Amino acid sequence: DVYKRQQVEAKIIKSKKHYAYARLEKVLQPSPFRVEPKCAYHRQCGGCQLQNLSYDEQLHLKQATAIRLLGRFGHVEEIIGMKDPYHYRNKVHAVLAVDKAGKPISGVYAMGTHRVVPVRHCLIEDRRADRIIQTIVAMLPAYKLRIYNEYTHRGFLRHILIRTGHVTGQIMVVLVATSLEFPGKKAFVQELIQRHPEITTVVLNCNQRETSMVLG
Repeated sequence: DVYKRQQVEAKIIKSKKHYAYARLEKVLQPSPFRVEPKCAYHRQCGGCQLQNLSYDEQLHLKQATAIRLLGRFGHVEEIIGMKDPYHYRNKVHAVLAVDKAGKPISGVYAMGTHRVVPVRHCLIEDRRADRIIQTIVAMLPAYKLRIYNEYTHRGFLRHILIRTGHVTGQIMVVLVATSLEFPGKKAFVQELIQRHPEITTVVLNCNQRETSMVLG
């Protein structure tokens, strides 16, 4: 019902037997629930697909979806919303790549692709995790750590995974690499912890598989 209240121009870019993919070209008549997304990456990232919808209507939409999928099995309680629906995600995953100038960047895959969208500050991720990721990326050139290329399968560092404990305050940093041979690892970890003393655990995870799986 939310989407029936607006009129748009869209271009079909892929057609399947029972559905099709379309790209929004122009909003002719906006929905009364339509809002301007706060995220600067929303059109590139594709991770948060309901940013154009007000938060209250997002909850109503998800409530209706939960009832449709689970209602026949039992009673579905009302979804409890958040007072501040931002920076809540305690597990943060960053993909590593290089830009056109060859400098390391971190971000997320654009929806439906393996093209990395550089993201420095995500509105749903823990702020501490964002800061640590940017510190690690900035440190890479000094330690001559090469970014993994998924097409040539060469390079060392593939992903950064961070978990933050909201209650304990503990932070775990997981560096996903293609080898357990990490030149200068002691100096690297010492500098990282010096910059971010809130880090309590650093893990080196080895992933040599030629797949999109994050952890080895």
